[in-house]
Amino acid sequence: DALILPTAYAIMDGSYEVFTRSLFMTVDNEVWPMVKKFMEFGFSDSGMALVADAGYVTVNSALRAKMQYRIDKQGNPTADYVTLPPDECKNGTELNATPYLNAYGTPKTKYECVDCTPGFAKPDNRPISCSPCDAGTFASTSGQSKCAFCQAGEFAKAGSSSCLPCPLNTAGALGLPISCSPCESGTFAATTGQSQCTFCQPGDYA
Repeated sequence: DALILPTAYAIMDGSYEVFTRSLFMTVDNEVWPMVKKFMEFGFSDSGMALVADAGYVTVNSALRAKMQYRIDKQGNPTADYVTLPPDECKNGTELNATPYLNAYGTPKTKYECVDCTPGFAKPDNRPISCSPCDAGTFASTSGQSKCAFCQAGEFAKAGSSSCLPCPLNTAGALGLPISCSPCESGTFAATTGQSQCTFCQPGDYA
């Protein structure tokens, strides 16, 4: 093969290939209106004059026409982001993955960190799901990093957002709020939310 020197003429007519591989300009489809004028100027006569003044070889007319065609079509209009899950979700938040179709009908997944719902909590920043509160504990608001214990005379099932008072004739001691225990024979609880049962008076029974 004949040796082709990298002269301006050889580059312009394409006989000397400047690049051994294609170069791509990646543009966010949402900001094409902002980028379009800049790119059009770069391939315009004025833009090419600045390239030449800087000592570089300008793009030939065929490649300029090809680039203008791509700019007019706004590159690849069906391109979209490849979404990735975050590396972490702060305490009290969990990773949520929502499937959707983008504007071009391509299935995508939207990842985001959202607050733990009431009754759930997460104590660390791992991108995982929140855990339901254990029985006897609760989380009354969203975004909690830990669950709180019920008070004496209250109880809560797993995943509760609040504690409930012990029903009539039952009681719940402090530290054992998983469930309320029925009052034993001879004792009673006349109101809800009692931590212990009351003994009957002489002459009474229960």
